Amino acid sequence: ILCRAVIEKNRISPPWKEVRLAIPFHAPISRASGLIPVLLDLGILEVVGHFLHYQRKKTGLRAYAGREKVIRQDEEGEHLLDQIPEILEDADRWLAEQTPILSGASQPTDG
Repeated sequence: ILCRAVIEKNRISPPWKEVRLAIPFHAPISRASGLIPVLLDLGILEVVGHFLHYQRKKTGLRAYAGREKVIRQDEEGEHLLDQIPEILEDADRWLAEQTPILSGASQPTDG
């Protein structure tokens, strides 16, 4: 089933975000659910032509568009994790660099 969810940041005014997601009823929600769009946003994955590339190398996975993208992204995300298990480590490293508070790094103090 393909669903559409509207996420309201606050209840008074926009910006509201809309997301399309696939909800599987025959299996649990995948650990790779939404992984590919996040990795694309972080710049860890790139779309070159019709394929996804990781560190400038072709992964063999196609970059889908539209409805097919929403339905297939979890399946492709699982294949991506099987092929390149270190991709999550790269994402964690990137997030730690961008958010030092979450990584436990000490904050500079004035004085």
